[in-house]
Amino acid sequence: MQLLRLLNPKTSTVAVLVNPKNPNAEDAKLFEAAGRSIGIKVVIVGASTEGELNDAFRRAVEQRADAMLVHVDALFNDNGEMRIVQLSAEHRLPTMTANATYPGRGGLISYGTDTREMNRQAGVYVARILRGEKPENCP
Repeated sequence: MQLLRLLNPKTSTVAVLVNPKNPNAEDAKLFEAAGRSIGIKVVIVGASTEGELNDAFRRAVEQRADAMLVHVDALFNDNGEMRIVQLSAEHRLPTMTANATYPGRGGLISYGTDTREMNRQAGVYVARILRGEKPENCP
């Protein structure tokens, strides 16, 4: 929330895109609390299929969202992420995701773990352990 506000100090409403079928959708309440703590109204918009993304963006615009934050969900990766890039541009709605690939695909900003780098590092540790290094000696 703070990062979106830093990008646009006039941000007063942020839409949070969640997949309501994902158990982590309950985390959206944390975004509401975070928004309240810095004076941002948070509106939750849901999409559980790629087809529902259009409606989610439409609802965000109807709620006068200044920006959108995309919650973590497999639906919003790969093809879904490309659709989010398109819809963000169509609706002129600055959008942030947790996927490090998002800006490279044309999105505005990402904030989260670079999973490719994380997986690469995991492979390095697995190789070290398979070569006989004790796991407790790996940082």
